[in-house]
Amino acid sequence: MKMKQKVIYISVAALTALAIGGNFMHNIETQKAEETARAEQLAKAKAEQDKRDALIAEFQSNRSSLISESQKLIGDGDPAAAQKMLAKFASLNDPTVTHLLKLSVDKLQVPQTIKKLTDELANKPDKLRAMAIYKELDHLEPSNPLWKAMIDENRAVFDHLNSQRVAADKVAARKAAVKRLFSPWDGSVHVVEQGIKARLKDPDSYKHVETRASDSGVGDVTVVTQYRAKNSFNAVITSVATAVVSPDGELVSLSMK
Repeated sequence: MKMKQKVIYISVAALTALAIGGNFMHNIETQKAEETARAEQLAKAKAEQDKRDALIAEFQSNRSSLISESQKLIGDGDPAAAQKMLAKFASLNDPTVTHLLKLSVDKLQVPQTIKKLTDELANKPDKLRAMAIYKELDHLEPSNPLWKAMIDENRAVFDHLNSQRVAADKVAARKAAVKRLFSPWDGSVHVVEQGIKARLKDPDSYKHVETRASDSGVGDVTVVTQYRAKNSFNAVITSVATAVVSPDGELVSLSMK
């Protein structure tokens, strides 16, 4: 019996030692794997930084010639070459390079924009839109005399139509401003009611009856408000107030009967 127990104890001890040893080896392997991963990350980060440092050094040593050559290419009508030259250094966020890259992209899109605008002209837009297109085309293609000729040819009609549009916009803006003076609930004008109540003996007795307005389209608006309120004898009577109100809502004058 004692021998069996001894064998069991030895077996358990051996298994425990193997388990501990196995865990120890597993921990060592895990640690090595983590160290390897960290080393690889550091190496990758260093390689990327070295690459960026080399790019910065190259850019700084060639910046003046790079910019002047890119500007010349864009001016000579070869924005694609300028874009290709500048794109390498776009990640450095140099403001001049960023500007020239945008300019080169815009220049590359000019032919597409010109085609789009001329297609729109072919569909005969209204005169105001046509003039806007001619002006944009003249800006995009200043060497083409057609656009300046079309601008000159249509200028008188454009000016007339534009003045009509401006006048219509003013009328619409005034109508909108005058409309805002009146309550959507009962048609009263707040600033007029305030003025009336300020002159009443008992402001709380004020009750709006009706509001009418006269607007000539220029200057101030005449507002006539009918209301009920208590007089000096505490009798409720119907009265009329005539007010002059500016389109932006200021009370210019108030007359109460």
